[in-house]
Amino acid sequence: MKVFDNELMAAVYCEETIYEIVRNNKEAVLCLAAGHTSLMLFDLLKKSEQDGRIDFSQVKVVGLDEWVGLSGTDDGSCENFLRKNLFDHIGLQESNIKLFDGKADDLVAQCASVMNFIKTHGGIDYMLLGVGMNGHLGLNEPGVKADSVAGVVALDVVTQKVATKYFKEKPELTEGVTLGISNIKAAKLVHVLVTGERKKEILKRILETDETSEVPATLIKNDSNVIILVDRSAAE
Repeated sequence: MKVFDNELMAAVYCEETIYEIVRNNKEAVLCLAAGHTSLMLFDLLKKSEQDGRIDFSQVKVVGLDEWVGLSGTDDGSCENFLRKNLFDHIGLQESNIKLFDGKADDLVAQCASVMNFIKTHGGIDYMLLGVGMNGHLGLNEPGVKADSVAGVVALDVVTQKVATKYFKEKPELTEGVTLGISNIKAAKLVHVLVTGERKKEILKRILETDETSEVPATLIKNDSNVIILVDRSAAE
């Protein structure tokens, strides 16, 4: 675990990591969580490309998760969040973006397609995750199996409640589609970003609890490719 004085310094560390990865591999595969935790990093990445520091023109991006029933420009969808806050402002090629379509008729085929994209491009080089108030990663909810792969999941009550902050009108969310714990474990480098005072209780639980599916983040905390990044507010 790495502790930073504030959220900005943690985001800078993530940006510097991505810079090095893309500098060494212009076709690197990134997986970036949609959510408020990512916003500061997204701002840094936009500025990095504007300044000519990072070239995203050949970078590949794969989605982490999506709400079932939503996609594209739908209010509150993960895709809309990523495009509005990052993708639309950097030089990603549309053909290099692979996201889950929560409206697809065949969600199992969607999952297979996303995993095939990852495999075709040599695996995920860098993954940024936030942690839910219930310890979820992506939409891997409490009770998830440690060997889960991309699939459709039932949303925990806590997730359904917290998710309302992303929507103008309260949505009816019961399911999600997400990369699984195995997909996360297979990434070459994973940063789990935990910032803000409101995350200190779940951070404490993650650090003090043995690996258990009831707190999904504990399932990866001891992996050598995973680094938990926290600010002082969360680390109290």
